[in-house]
Amino acid sequence: MGRIVRRVRQAGVYFVTTDTWQKRALFAKSGTAQIVVEQLLGCRDRGFYKLHAFAVMPDHLHVLLTPGETTTIEKAMQMIKGGSAYRIRREEQMRFPVWHAGFHDRWIRDLQEYQGSKHYIEQNPVEAKLVEKAEDYVLSSASGRYGLDLSQFDHSEAGAKAPLPTPVNIAAEAATHKTPSFIAYQLNWKTLPGLRGLSCSEFRAVETAAPDSERGVAVALPGEAARDALVRELEAHFSARRFSNNAAAFEAVKSYVLERVAHQA
Repeated sequence: MGRIVRRVRQAGVYFVTTDTWQKRALFAKSGTAQIVVEQLLGCRDRGFYKLHAFAVMPDHLHVLLTPGETTTIEKAMQMIKGGSAYRIRREEQMRFPVWHAGFHDRWIRDLQEYQGSKHYIEQNPVEAKLVEKAEDYVLSSASGRYGLDLSQFDHSEAGAKAPLPTPVNIAAEAATHKTPSFIAYQLNWKTLPGLRGLSCSEFRAVETAAPDSERGVAVALPGEAARDALVRELEAHFSARRFSNNAAAFEAVKSYVLERVAHQA
């Protein structure tokens, strides 16, 4: 079955799942998992998205979020995965990738689907037999330890349904949470054989309206200067590196790009 390429993203709530590299139980270690939690909360506090629910499982992450007005779902996940990977590899001295490339997402259509997704996320640790009660899992929003944001489907304390964003609300929110304007670029490079293995060179970043972060490497950057700087950095970083196969080269480039872009954002 061919993969559906999404050229236009709908505004609203998304249920996103992303795995660790090779489904390794990297987040079974509490300190490593806590870095992911801190990145989730930190990116939310910087206005990249509203956070409605999450669960950091040993080998994957579930999150329910609404991207900000100037943030795509791809950019939101880039910030979460790239920023956490940068810290984990630096603080844990990890030499292999943290995250599997890409992620799965579903746009939430109505209140019933929203409630079902939130219940699934917060009950996931119970289903995995990590805890007996959802609130006992400290790496989940069900624990009550973390502040969450209302979504368009949530109800206020008075019982009124949270209003859908209006042009006035959006303008006010944009003034409160100012995020930079980003341009999407698709990265290309050549993988060439050599005596010591495969090398990566001739990096290019092409502006695109349909970034592909699953089969390729897409990044969101604030402009041409950042684009050119990243290309030069990639050429320098990978000039002496060699890989045993194309998959290893691809994972190395993607991991490096996500970490550096998120760290510099």
